[in-house]
Amino acid sequence: MALSPQISRYLNPSPSFHRGDQLPVEQVTWHDAREFCDRLSSLTGETYRLPTEAEWEYACRAGTATEYCFGDDVSELDDYGWYGNNSGTEVIDAAALWEEVRQNATQYNQKLRENQNRTHPVGEKLPNAWGLCDMHGNVWEWCLDEWLGSYNEKSDDLKQNGNEAWGDADINENDNRYCLLRGGSWINNARYCPSANRDRYFADGCDYLCGFRVVCFPVLPRTL
Repeated sequence: MALSPQISRYLNPSPSFHRGDQLPVEQVTWHDAREFCDRLSSLTGETYRLPTEAEWEYACRAGTATEYCFGDDVSELDDYGWYGNNSGTEVIDAAALWEEVRQNATQYNQKLRENQNRTHPVGEKLPNAWGLCDMHGNVWEWCLDEWLGSYNEKSDDLKQNGNEAWGDADINENDNRYCLLRGGSWINNARYCPSANRDRYFADGCDYLCGFRVVCFPVLPRTL
């Protein structure tokens, strides 16, 4: 897709830090993810875009009201996602490690590098009830919305109409405000991976934690 005709911006055809045909793409900005969706829409004639925050959580939960898509027992997270505990050569306690290094991000990341923690091929863990894999962990996933400090700050209309994003129409190519991330990643401990957990990053920022998935609105056949 990165080699298809440009819509608004250049795309690096191979941006990921961790390389592999089945690995999730990372090191992409929010703007890059939008460009990918625009190119895919142009090529197929269907509408592709990032999910809104509400759509993402709805898909992740798959009809549940528990902390994770599989329930509230965090010990089951290993079966559903790649995160700090299980994404390396040896199984570790990422939360304990974070406290051990006194919440020093540099030291924490170094310990994970020594353990060869990284992304993993998509679809290796169990799917949620709707067949979606890797909703917890592996890479943080961009959502369409601009960041708000609390989901409750959104208007009642936006909460009820989950296909509408907060503020995305106002974010242009030169804008670097915060946008929404969901899902946790291979480097995080379990408390970053629940269905309702939210995070943010600059719209033009990228690192080896940030990827995305898309939603599609196919063209329906005409009724004669």
